This record gives sequence, C-alpha cells and structure tokens, in this order.
Amino acid sequence: GCKMIAPKLRFSEFKDEWIELSLKEYYSKIRNGFVGVATPFYVENGIKYLQGKNIKDGKIDPKGLIYISEDFHHKKNNSQLKQNDILMVQSGHVGECAVVTQDYENANCHALIILSPDHNEKVNSHFVVYYFYSHYGKKRISEIKTGNTIEHVLASEIKEVTLNFPTPKEQTKIAEFLSAVDDKISQLSRQLELLNQYKKGVMQKIFSQEIRFKNENGEDFGEWVDGTLGDVTTLVSRRNKNDINAEIYSVTNSQGFVKQNEFFEDRRVAGEDTSNYKIIYKNEFAYNPARINVGSIALFDKEEIGIISSLYVCFQANQNVSLQFLNQFLNWEKTIQNYSLYGEGGVRIYLWYPLFSKIPFSYPIIQEQEKIAEFLTAIDERIDH
Repeated sequence: GCKMIAPKLRFSEFKDEWIELSLKEYYSKIRNGFVGVATPFYVENGIKYLQGKNIKDGKIDPKGLIYISEDFHHKKNNSQLKQNDILMVQSGHVGECAVVTQDYENANCHALIILSPDHNEKVNSHFVVYYFYSHYGKKRISEIKTGNTIEHVLASEIKEVTLNFPTPKEQTKIAEFLSAVDDKISQLSRQLELLNQYKKGVMQKIFSQEIRFKNENGEDFGEWVDGTLGDVTTLVSRRNKNDINAEIYSVTNSQGFVKQNEFFEDRRVAGEDTSNYKIIYKNEFAYNPARINVGSIALFDKEEIGIISSLYVCFQANQNVSLQFLNQFLNWEKTIQNYSLYGEGGVRIYLWYPLFSKIPFSYPIIQEQEKIAEFLTAIDERIDH
C-alpha cells in the first residue's frame, strides 16, 4: 500500500520510482533528547551539549555551545548522539534540523528530537534534512504542529511523517548536489561581505585623503578644497504645473530611484492630477528630508525627466564637482551620520536644504574626483554582480 512517485527534475542515471515511507521505516529510534534540569552538570570543558539554539538552517551552529560532565553524559545514554543522527528542534522554531557530523559524534542534547538511522547504507540523513527544508517537508511538519504561543512537535508524531524516498544512491547524489550549491552560496556571501568591508575601508581612506590618486605623469593633483555641500549644489524646485505625463518615482534607501508603480502595487491612474508633484531632470539629486538619515538620497539617471513627490528636496551639482564623486560622498556612511547631526526635529529628524547645504564637504580638482568615482563605481559593480 505505498504510492509510487517520480520527481519532475532528476539526475538522468536514475530510473527507479520514489516510494512513500514513514520515517520510522528508516529511523527506528526516534526519541527526545534529555528533558529536565541539566544546569547543575554544566562544565567549562566536557561533553558537547546541543540545544535548540544550536540548530539553524540545516546546520549545527556552535555559537553559545554548552558542555556537560562526563558522568552526566554516561547516565543519559538515551540522548547520546552518533554521526548521521538527525536533530530536530521540538519547540519554538519547529522543524529546524541538522545532521550530526563527526565533530558531534558522542555529544549529548537537550530537548531535541533525535532520529537515529538503522543503517547508514539505507538512508542518507543529509537528504532527509534537505527534504525538511523544502516546501513539501515544511508542509509535513506544519500538519503535526500544536500549540499557540509556542509551537511543538512530538517525537511520536515525527515517526509517522511520510516522505518520498528514492534509492540511497539517488538520495546521496541529491544531497551532495544541494550541499555543493550551499557551499557556493556561502562563498559568494563571504565575497560580498568582504567587498562591502573593503569599500567601507577604502571610502574612509579616500575621503580623509589618506589615499590619493595621481595624474597621468604620476604627480599629485594638488590640495583639496574644504567647503560645504552648499558650495557645489543649488536647490531646484519645479512644480509640475502643466501636469506632464512622466513616470512617477520614489527614492528608496537601498535601490535609489524606483518607479512608484514597481515599488507600490498601485499603478498610476489615467488622468490622475500630478500638478502638485515636482519635476526632476536627469543628473539631478533628490532626497526625502525625513528619511535621509537612513540614506534615502539618490542621483536621478534613469531617463530625461521624472515626477517625484512634492515632499522631496531636489538639487543640482555645479561644474566644480563630478556627479559620481558627489553621489559616492552623499552615500558614504560618515555623511549619512552627518545628515542626522545637521537635521532638526525631535522624534523624526528633518534635513531641509538650508541645513543640508551646511554639511562639510572637501573635494579635489575634478580630474582626481573622476578617478576616485571610477574606482568606487567599479567596486559597486562587483558588489552588484
């Protein structure tokens, strides 16, 4: 009486049907880890004692790991762990699970559900863990969850949960493939983190003039001018009196300008009156005076003309400053801190243009600005990529 299933996407060398089986067919020992008071047995160095907080995103996270005495560990032989056991969070983040790796062989655990396979040759625990993080696996768990404020699952119910199993060989191939994808993702995340840190460090050094660029002949570009943002920008304010039919934009703090109908669900209504909006031209800047302290400022380079809310402050740069150089400076974390310092207001800080224009701004001649901007923009492109 078991259903036969074949997946939509699979490795070509496998032809066998998948079979629906309950977990107890492969994991005859499904039980709870130690439930009770273990605090008197905590020690500085001893047996690893895993808790719910150590099971995250399919892995064992050693952060805040606790150790128990050898003596206590031996008494609690029912909750001793072996490699390839599966640990599942029983209450709270129900269904989070991980495979016990070699590092945790012979560890012990607290209030987790332990699934021990009868034979490692018959089932691949990594496959089962990936399964539980799939849409289908999560659904299976949610069908047996109980509790309102804090959710629970019971070991007795986990035993009866059914999954679709291919042959052990195919399970392993799938698990190894997904694990390779995980590794790739974590490498890319790490690269992104390092690039972001690098950019932060480099901006600090550039704007404090620790790093200088040189001209074609290898000479310095000369002294930087100390001034304010008001020296290189001019306020612009054009009402859309003639109600021109251009796209409406919003400024976000992560993606800069976005079309309002992509950012908000509501499309622009035909014939909607936008005469109280402002007009912005290509290569002008706009910011939200109430949200600039979280970096809500951007250069408009999407098209020749756009419409923005009348709340926004709009300004142009003069010819002493490169647009991209200024844009990098305006989005530098130090400048963003200054927006809060120079703004006014209580709970919500507003930075109107007269206050914005007082913010200190030092800059080199335009040729060095362009070199700096090129360099920083190249890093941004790598980050986006």
